[in-house]
Amino acid sequence: MQPLRILILFVLSFLVFLEAKCQTNLFSQTFESPINLNPAFTGYFEEDWRFISNFRSQGQHFGKAINTINGSFDKNIKFENGQLGAGLLLNRNYSNGIYVPASEFYVSISSLIKIAATNNLGIGIQIGYINKNLSYQNLTFPEQYDRSIGGFSNNLPLSENFKYSNSSYIDLNAGIIWSLIKEKQEVLFGSSVQHINQPTDNFIDGDNKLTMKYNVHSIFKYKLLKNQYLSPQVSYSLRSKASELLIGTQYGKGLTTNKSNFKSISLGIYSRNIFNENIQSMILLFGFGYLNWTTYISYDIDVSGLKSTKTYKNAIEITLIYKRPIAKLKKLTIPCIKY
Repeated sequence: MQPLRILILFVLSFLVFLEAKCQTNLFSQTFESPINLNPAFTGYFEEDWRFISNFRSQGQHFGKAINTINGSFDKNIKFENGQLGAGLLLNRNYSNGIYVPASEFYVSISSLIKIAATNNLGIGIQIGYINKNLSYQNLTFPEQYDRSIGGFSNNLPLSENFKYSNSSYIDLNAGIIWSLIKEKQEVLFGSSVQHINQPTDNFIDGDNKLTMKYNVHSIFKYKLLKNQYLSPQVSYSLRSKASELLIGTQYGKGLTTNKSNFKSISLGIYSRNIFNENIQSMILLFGFGYLNWTTYISYDIDVSGLKSTKTYKNAIEITLIYKRPIAKLKKLTIPCIKY
């Protein structure tokens, strides 16, 4: 059970960060959006190619929901003792607010090599183009308060000088993964860095550089009875003084009956910033496999008790994954953790 000891030590090492503030990830289904998490995951699967679509809607109880959607496509090319991966990633992101939409386009490449009979090491890089637009006409500011109507009006003049209505920049990310795969145990550790080039992102005069975002993550998969597994998962992100810890576990079962095309079912429960004074949210997940498709549905339940804002942090996410099987079985295969 040496891999289990490694995982326990890895999780305990997070405790040194417990006083840090939290920051929300782009997706709660972190490991179901692998190229967003770490470019080293590009092409990291045994099938021929993969398509993933993630959708997240947050704060739908009050006002307009904050929606985020992405789509990715990646493929691997296998060779002796390794493989190469290449992929594309598209994001439509409203994490900065519904009036500051961001369109993101990334190209990812990766390399995975077998360093021992059961050990793999992978690296990946990602370069992207990001464009953000600010809709000033939909915003109001304190000086635009109109006493005659008892509210704010964007028809009133504004002294603030916004020089730009959009911001575009090149973004660079990189990551590394290591995996150990045995008959009943599978372990993966990964780390990624985003905004390595620290691009400038601003709509007004000034030098507003994006600080680098660091992430470490781990998957431990233990096979239980026949066609069943238990998979604890951990992801920790740090950017400036803001951090987030996502920790949970997933149970899965393969369906071997020939009477149905359903291949698997899975259940998961996760928590966000569980070690903070106020735990931020609990996440419930359900997934199922049908033919070559896998679907995950999750719901974020805000349990922080902080309801002073107009928008709850409750959110729903839906992920669709399609993996195209290899038409002809090849001898050159690199075992990958299936999650």
